[in-house]
Amino acid sequence: MTDDAAIRSLLTLLVPGDGGNWPAAGDVVTPAQMETVGDAAAARVVSLAATMRDAGPAATAQAAADAESLVPAAFEAMLRAIYAAYYTSGPVQAAVIRLAEAGPRETSPHFDAALLARTTAARGQPGGD
Repeated sequence: MTDDAAIRSLLTLLVPGDGGNWPAAGDVVTPAQMETVGDAAAARVVSLAATMRDAGPAATAQAAADAESLVPAAFEAMLRAIYAAYYTSGPVQAAVIRLAEAGPRETSPHFDAALLARTTAARGQPGGD
């Protein structure tokens, strides 16, 4: 298994997708993207990917659980980087749009336009006139 293949396997282990709407992270996030996420996150990805390559998925899952408890800040930074790359990928954005388009079109009877306007105005966002 090459390093790129190990990284893709690790990404799939961490964000497996569902085989339907959501692709696995290893299918949409490139190993090159993981090299640009900052030293701590990249080092954690490379370390866990080496475990994946050398010891397999079960050992990697245990190593990931250990990393999460022993170095939570580095593990969280790694996950944030993976999620950012995942949710900005074309296939995942297409899945989000597809699911949003499949949702109800009618306004909910619980929707409060005045509350939305006050909230967006308080946050300084457009539409909160």
